[in-house]
Amino acid sequence: AQTNPVTLLCFDLLRLDAYSATYDEWLAYCLDHEQHTYSVCMRGSRVTELLRRGGNQDAIELALRTMEENISPVNRMHVGIGLTTAGFRTGRPEARQWLEDTWELALGNDETFWLIQVATAAAQGALLCGDAGLLDDRVLDAYERGRTNDPWKQGELSAWLVRLGHDADRDATFPEPFSLEIAGDHAAASEVWHRLGCP
Repeated sequence: AQTNPVTLLCFDLLRLDAYSATYDEWLAYCLDHEQHTYSVCMRGSRVTELLRRGGNQDAIELALRTMEENISPVNRMHVGIGLTTAGFRTGRPEARQWLEDTWELALGNDETFWLIQVATAAAQGALLCGDAGLLDDRVLDAYERGRTNDPWKQGELSAWLVRLGHDADRDATFPEPFSLEIAGDHAAASEVWHRLGCP
């Protein structure tokens, strides 16, 4: 078995089936060949996949097991984003601390790609907890930095900010389902999410 970067890219483009179909094979390959770092990267993406598919508790359990291992800061951040989001979605009180821990890693990393994702987790927490305090300057700074970055990540953050009543660039070109959410066409967005396997 060999890893295929194109399939990993498909995960970021919400083509989850392409990722899921090879996850077990790739993970076994990584573990058999002592590629621990890459196996953690795979599991970080798996946490996000479970989250996207509605498996919040499974995402939390996998993330917490992975966090027990000796892993790099960037992989800990990767896993932490999914853990935090699933924590907010299931009402876990630890989610706020998980968010702060993940923010610390993301700010230390200082890559826009990751900052946008942590900001998106914070925005979800703000909506689900009814706590506008989670939408602090870190979230707004990440949003501004992301304007010329990845339209998939920026589109998701923009959609959550619109839900929260914040100004977002409604004229920007984002992929579905985020463009539909921002436009307020929630029924059509729901259809796209279901088609993607993300109820």
